[in-house]
Formats: sequence, structure tokens, C-alpha cells
Amino acid sequence: MTHKANCREVCMETLREKSLEQYFNEKDFMHIYRKFKGATSNAYSIGLGVADYIIFNVDNYLNKR
Repeated sequence: MTHKANCREVCMETLREKSLEQYFNEKDFMHIYRKFKGATSNAYSIGLGVADYIIFNVDNYLNKR
């Protein structure tokens, strides 16, 4: 499994625990992954960071629908 796939898996697992996995999107994932230099960072911390970003912005996702 690649480093990016590990990050994505941690993120999805965290969102799944909170029943928010439907809000995952690749655009937000890549934004945080690139912003915090995900390729050279810890996969677990980047995955949690992306999940936190998505959870924090759930209201924005709901208003777009």
C-alpha cells in the first residue's frame, strides 16, 4: 500500500467511526496532503488532519446540497 493510500485509509476510518464517510472527497484530501507535505509526513497524522478538516467543514458540505 502506498503512503498516500495509507493516509486515505486512516482518514476514511476516522470518518467511518463518526458516520461521515459520505463527505470524503479527493479535492479536500489532496489539498491537505499537499499543504502539509504529506509525502514526507507521518501517514497517520496526515490522515487524521484530513479527517479533522472534513469534519470541521461538514456544514459547508451540507449547504452545497
